[in-house]
Amino acid sequence: MLARRLQWPRFSKADCVKQARAHQAQCIPCKKCVGREVTYQGESQCDGEVVNRFVGNCKRDATVLASQLFTPWHFCTADGGCPQGRRQKFRGRVCWVFNKGTFARFSGPAGVCIKEHWRSRHIPTVRYALANMQHGVNGGKNTADFVAAYQWSMEQRKSWGDRPETVMTCQLFCMGQQACGKVGDCSCGQECVRMSALALMPPNDHRNPRPAPAPAPPVQIPDQKENSTELAGFRKLGDGACLTENNETGTLALVAVANLDACQRLCAIEGACLAIEFRLGVCELHTEEVYAIANRSSTICFHKDDKEDRERAELSSAEHYFPHMILLQMLLNLHVQ
Repeated sequence: MLARRLQWPRFSKADCVKQARAHQAQCIPCKKCVGREVTYQGESQCDGEVVNRFVGNCKRDATVLASQLFTPWHFCTADGGCPQGRRQKFRGRVCWVFNKGTFARFSGPAGVCIKEHWRSRHIPTVRYALANMQHGVNGGKNTADFVAAYQWSMEQRKSWGDRPETVMTCQLFCMGQQACGKVGDCSCGQECVRMSALALMPPNDHRNPRPAPAPAPPVQIPDQKENSTELAGFRKLGDGACLTENNETGTLALVAVANLDACQRLCAIEGACLAIEFRLGVCELHTEEVYAIANRSSTICFHKDDKEDRERAELSSAEHYFPHMILLQMLLNLHVQ
């Protein structure tokens, strides 16, 4: 038993982290170079500062899982496909992109092939990763370490030199919008404008205090009960998984959430979101229209109401309301006479 424990990653003397039986090329270095790496007498050296790669301890469950998920050579095919293993537990991998603790489906070689779920935690999956990042105590630390592992994976792909199309960038992630930040921690569009404005402000000190940025206007969403199935602005499609017109899962993003209400709020403030699928701890934000459901236990699918449809319904209600008011006023006038 002791001999087996000594093989665990946490007891390894190597200055990198990986699953015990994984290939050495999957071992993520515990340190990174902030500066320029140079080669001297056949060895890589840092022309700068050497710092810890991870926020938490280098060798722990979250970092081991991250090394399995973000294996550099697990890239997708040009059309977003993924090679499948012979055994069932190695099948079902699909193409994903990772950013700020969330996974979204991706179509292109810069994605990473991962299974969405499996009944055992011995297989690295997206759901297992989301649960890890949602941990009540270490969730924030785990998320930061997943970002660090993802960045290392893309650094490895870039270092190969012969497969630049497999390297994810913020420009590629933002799909034509203004992009800023580092891969795995990208911001897009207006968020970049806001960050640039804050960066141009003078330093914040007691002699020249930086004005606080104006708070964003609150999103007016009615409070909902946690277990409610009648959500304002959403129409329940049914119990089960959301499907597109072609009976496929479509394009979506996976986010770890506490409850159904949190999932609804995320979709409500995201203009591209057209539907949500919720199951315990996991929210799917669909950016393609969904029309049907597939049988899946403890899962529910909602279609986001179109804003114009709601406005037409309100207008229709008003058109029925005012004629009744006019008729009532005429009757009152006759009674007075």
